[in-house]
Amino acid sequence: QGVSDPEERMAILFGFVRNRMNWNEFYGVFCKDGVKKAYAEKKGNVAELNLMLVSMLRYAGLNANPVIISTRNNGIPLFPSQTSFNYVIVAVKFQDKIYLMDATSKYSIPNILPTRDLNWQGRIIQSDGTNQSINLMPSFLSKSATTLMAKIDKTGVIEGKVREMYFDYEAFDYRTRYGSASVESQMERLEKRHSGIEVAVYSVQNNLETSKPIVESYSFKDNHSVELIGGKLHISPLLIKTLHENPFKQDEREYQVDFIYPHEDKTTISLTIPEGYEVEVLPEGKAFTMPENIAGFKYMIQSAENQIQIILTLDINQAIIGSENYEYLRSLFNEVVKKNTEKIILKKV
Repeated sequence: QGVSDPEERMAILFGFVRNRMNWNEFYGVFCKDGVKKAYAEKKGNVAELNLMLVSMLRYAGLNANPVIISTRNNGIPLFPSQTSFNYVIVAVKFQDKIYLMDATSKYSIPNILPTRDLNWQGRIIQSDGTNQSINLMPSFLSKSATTLMAKIDKTGVIEGKVREMYFDYEAFDYRTRYGSASVESQMERLEKRHSGIEVAVYSVQNNLETSKPIVESYSFKDNHSVELIGGKLHISPLLIKTLHENPFKQDEREYQVDFIYPHEDKTTISLTIPEGYEVEVLPEGKAFTMPENIAGFKYMIQSAENQIQIILTLDINQAIIGSENYEYLRSLFNEVVKKNTEKIILKKV
């Protein structure tokens, strides 16, 4: 009551069902015990939770309908049949917008579905009995952004601070994996992922506030990104963010590459070099774009006085990349690895 904006009403009702109800992890497009019993017991299958949400949204005057889908582990529904679809979600239509929702996940929000739902197309079942296909795949980029500020001493030890932000599906994935993790386990995870570093002063913001981006911050000490050779410092410029090998090793691929959702990974690094040193070798910038802008990356680097600035952006603009573009994708990641592993060389003044 008292909320006139329809999109705000939708979000309130979705949050109410998502937070009150608990999914029993049973799939299906039909209720088992019914919506009323599920509501009373605060637990039900996917149809009971999401058809409950449809009912509430309609009661609030919104154009809400169920959408039957096939989850990723159930295969692609090439044509409608009673066995093609094994799950139901919710669609709300406004004049020029469609919101898709699934109340089974505590970390889902409107238009951020659990990844099991992202599987080509579903069919929206409208109140007049008609149905039509609806695209389930996100078209927007889910972003992660890393800012790293570090200082190198004369012995090659690096100390710095990292701030990582995760948006949309990147935030959903983070919450699904680490939403309830302790600070100690998070620090252990980072030390294991970035082998050889020591993590301290860790914090995370908004890990349970689903409408906001995740903000993860920590300080670190790194003894492995700099080599001292002949009195010169050889630095891996991306430090703990370095990609050492191409994940696409096969020469050929028969099947498409599934990234689940489009995403952008941007890393900004600021390095302070030790007093008494200057840059002798600095890698060159690079840009690489796949045909039709399916994916691409940009690498920019510059130095001024005792500072080195690096920005690397990797964009995957399509969730699914066909096998006909595999060689371009493999070449793109070859270039990313090449730029990641090139060294900055510092010499004494």
